[in-house]
Formats: sequence, C-alpha cells, structure tokens
Amino acid sequence: MEDALDRELGIDPSKGVWALVCQGGGGKGAWEAGFIYEACERYKADFKTVIGTSVGALNGALYLQGVANKSFRILQDVWLSTGATDILAFPPKFREFLRLGIFGQAKLLKMMRTFLCRGDLERVCAANQKYFYVMATCVDSLFHWVWHPFAFQPASPAPRTAHDGFSSLHAALLASSAIPVVYPYVQQDTMMLWDGGLVENNPIISALNTGCDRIIVLSPTPYNELKKPRWRSRWLNPLHFMDVQLLKRLHRARESLTEKKARGISLEVYLVCPEKRLPSGPLIFSRQSSAASFCTGRADAEKLYGGTIPMIISRYDLSSKTDLPEPQEGFFQSIFRILGGSASGMD
Repeated sequence: MEDALDRELGIDPSKGVWALVCQGGGGKGAWEAGFIYEACERYKADFKTVIGTSVGALNGALYLQGVANKSFRILQDVWLSTGATDILAFPPKFREFLRLGIFGQAKLLKMMRTFLCRGDLERVCAANQKYFYVMATCVDSLFHWVWHPFAFQPASPAPRTAHDGFSSLHAALLASSAIPVVYPYVQQDTMMLWDGGLVENNPIISALNTGCDRIIVLSPTPYNELKKPRWRSRWLNPLHFMDVQLLKRLHRARESLTEKKARGISLEVYLVCPEKRLPSGPLIFSRQSSAASFCTGRADAEKLYGGTIPMIISRYDLSSKTDLPEPQEGFFQSIFRILGGSASGMD
C-alpha cells in the first residue's frame, strides 16, 4: 500500500531503505504516534532506522515494540490514555528536586515499564537489522555548560560504543525527555543528560549518515507556521527556537544532499507536517486532546499514503528545487545564545 506515496513522489517502492525521524514536542507527540500507527498498521510501512528526540524517542520505541508485538495498537493504547497529569508526578522525590526538577518522573517511568521491554526491542533489531537512536543533551558538569548532542543506541544489533553506556532503555528515554526545570536531569557518570530538544529536537542531520536513502521526518508544527510563524510565536513562545532549529537543520541537510549527489549518492528526505495546528500543547494536554491529535495523525497518514495532501503544505521534498523558508528568530534565541547554545549546534 506504500505504492500510492511512492508513485506520486516518483519513487520506486521496490528500492530504497527507509528511516524515520521523530521530533520532540511533548503532548504533540500524539500526532506522530497516530501517523506511525496508520502508516504501519494499515499501509505496512517499514523503517530500518528510527531516530527520536524526547517524545519522538518514546514513539520510536513504541514503533519497535509494535513490530515485536506484530501489532501497532500499543501506540493507540498509550496515547488515548495519556494526558499531562498521567506523566507529571508532583511533588517530586527529594533527589529529583536536587537534580533541578519540579516534577518527578515516576509516572512516566511507570508508563514505560508497562508498555516497553528492552529485550523485545533488542530481538526485533537483531532479527530485522533495525537501528534505534535516542537523542539527549549532554552537559559535562554544573560548571561546564556547553551543550552538544549525545546519541544512545539502546536497542541495536551493532556493537556497543562509548556513547551506548545506558543499560536501561527506560533511562535513555527519561534522559531524552528530561525537560529542564520540568523534569530532573539523568546522571550518567560525570555527565548530566537533559532533553534532546535543546540541541537536536529534530535529528535530521544524524539520519543522513545512517545508510538509509529514504528519510521521512515528522514535525508536529504545521508547515505554514514554519514558513511564516505568528508574531506571538516568535516573541512570546519560548519553544519557538525548536522551529527555528528545524529550519536550520533543513538548510544544512539540503547542503549535505547536494554534496552527496555530487558524489553520486542518492538520498531523499521528506518533511511531513500536520495540515492544521494541533489541539495538544507540549505540556498542556489532556486525554481528549491527545486522542484528537492522534486521530489527526492517522488522517494525515491516510491522506499522505493515499497521495491527496498538497505537497507544499504537509509533505516537503527536501530534494526538490523549491526554496526552503528562512528561519525567523525571536526573543528567546538570544537567551539560548547567552547560555551557550550557539556553541552546541543550536545554529
């Protein structure tokens, strides 16, 4: 059933290795989950490599768990029963408060333990040669605030490396979703690990070097808002930097694609966004809004794989000659620059 998408985009469905990149976004992750559910359950989409940040990493893990279960209903079970109060534990434990979190991670960890099994993910990856990467932000110490991406490979058939040090899949996912001040950081040796969205909310660049030649990038921000953000988003929304970061990554990805094409390497990247603004917010969302966003994701996947969504709105071919919109920075970009973001890949 993937043929409808491939025919419209001029892609031979019998060729190519697909990767999936899932962006962070808190409650907006319900849209990603709905998209993955519909694409895999109904249209039998298959991804060799999955890279996720924050809630995107959680959705990536749920995708692999669905492969292990031979049913992707797990995505629906999680998101139709999840609101902000289901993952934010208050008050936090004392040691979590000392790690700079005003909410505890106990509820989020309980949900992960209920639905995710590291052994299942490792068996799926080994049997199907799949790869799963989780992005987090590493701060070397309280006195060295230079942020840079930190990648985990918590479930993979490949040999472990120095950056695979987590024995627990749940710890890797907790680190990737540890929003500063909201959740406590995760300690790993001498490093503090926080939400990957600080420096690599949409790890497109990392996906370019995975060996896949077809990459689908999921972003819960409507393309029209990426192209022309509202003034309130630019100046009043502290999370607008993530959209700016995404556009900068897209520009860098296009440069990389040009270089690879010059060397005879074929690589295609597609950005997929919802058509309209989602009812769920990053931290303010209910079970009802999660369910609505999940259903929107399913509908968008159905339209996308059915070939009915206008390309300029919800499916952006990064390989095409269409001009990419320029990032429009706002007030909070200056804050992150002061804190060292420009040295960490924020640009």
